[in-house]
Amino acid sequence: MDTPARLRPGGLARRAGLALLVHAALVVAWPLLRPLYAPAYRALAEVALDIAAPWPAPLAVRLEPGASAELARDQILADTTVRVEHRELVGTGTFGASTFFHGWLPTSVLLALFLAATPRPWRARRGPLLVALLALHAFLLGRLAVAVLYTWAESTVEGRPGLALSPAGLRALRMAWHFAWGEMLTNYLAPLALWALCAFERGTRLADHRIGH
Repeated sequence: MDTPARLRPGGLARRAGLALLVHAALVVAWPLLRPLYAPAYRALAEVALDIAAPWPAPLAVRLEPGASAELARDQILADTTVRVEHRELVGTGTFGASTFFHGWLPTSVLLALFLAATPRPWRARRGPLLVALLALHAFLLGRLAVAVLYTWAESTVEGRPGLALSPAGLRALRMAWHFAWGEMLTNYLAPLALWALCAFERGTRLADHRIGH
């Protein structure tokens, strides 16, 4: 049986190249998208963290536009200050965030993969794309929560650590923070994994069903 053209090496290479071009276009378009995306990212993240916060109720997290030179150090296009405060006791932790690096960049990767690299009709892509986008934004919220927990663990509240952890627990949290928050590769691994799961899972089940019969 002949291999379908869309699955041949040449077809796969063309799709991969087109996905790279779409991704590059979405990245270049960031200055145009930022006035809408950045405030939406900050507002939705605040609401989501307030609803699903994995920390004590007295802890409040605020995302404010702008980042000082110190908070923006070693970050790509930092434009947000994340402020972690205790509502009742004296203690505050802050860190810088980038709505581009921590939000738009992985989102653009996922969009490019669905728009250009998925060998399925557009009608069949819409549902999986929606599921993948929801899952990706759950990941974006989770990476922000890890950064908040790590910052709070490194902060002090009335002379005591904001989050009391054992040395091993603190090391594990630091590793999770580095992978989820600071690692560039994560911005590609997460959308690639979600794309593979959402775009091809249905096709795999259908193929298995046909083989079984």
